[in-house]
Amino acid sequence: MKNRLLPQAGLIALILFVSCNRKLAYFDFLERNKLDVQEINFDYFSTKTKINYTEGDNKINASANIRIRKDSIIWFSLTPALGIEAARGIITKDSLVVVDRLNKVYFVYTYAALSEKYNFNIDYELLESIFLGNPPRNIQENERVVRETDYAMVEQKEGEVTFNNYISTKTSKLEKLSIVDLPTTNTLNITYSDFQVVDEFHIFPFQSLISLVYNKPGTSEAFNTQIEIEHNKADVEDGKKMKFPFNIPQKYERK
Repeated sequence: MKNRLLPQAGLIALILFVSCNRKLAYFDFLERNKLDVQEINFDYFSTKTKINYTEGDNKINASANIRIRKDSIIWFSLTPALGIEAARGIITKDSLVVVDRLNKVYFVYTYAALSEKYNFNIDYELLESIFLGNPPRNIQENERVVRETDYAMVEQKEGEVTFNNYISTKTSKLEKLSIVDLPTTNTLNITYSDFQVVDEFHIFPFQSLISLVYNKPGTSEAFNTQIEIEHNKADVEDGKKMKFPFNIPQKYERK
């Protein structure tokens, strides 16, 4: 029987993928003209992670090792309950490549093809920011801000896509994100929680819940994909190079 981890590993990958020495910042809109959103700044970042993927009756549980070189590469290795590596992938600014070691095949996804497949605009910057819990687009001073009880909601527009960033007024961290493609109403919702200090200078969400509701192009059929992510360990490496071992065996067939 074919392993069911692939090609869902591609979707898992794309929806994947503050200092402790000072008090957490609070927003004061009467005194400050700019939101000071706390983001993770790093050269290299790595995690050991558990992933639960659900789409309809299809459910996958896997452990993952993930490594990132900022603004450049996201590398991941997926191991399901079998206990052996089932897939390895690498995401760059050009494409996403996944190697299925169990079935000896590999997949190559361009961002244009992924965007068409899920009827949702996807790029490297979006994937990296989603994984790290950073706003996917830089927040500008002139953008609309709505003050709510626990959040400052920053609304951004990029063409026909709306980004709603819910920034905690207590921690200055992004805690909720909603991205809506207006023509299709396809929606990506993410909730971040269990914020912990990593390597003394960074606050990182150790849990996230990702929900993608989309219609396939040319149909009215709606699909709901949900991914639960729980990180067991996270490390920030500044100035220390990290390896990203990846190759496609010659005998593997491209799918």
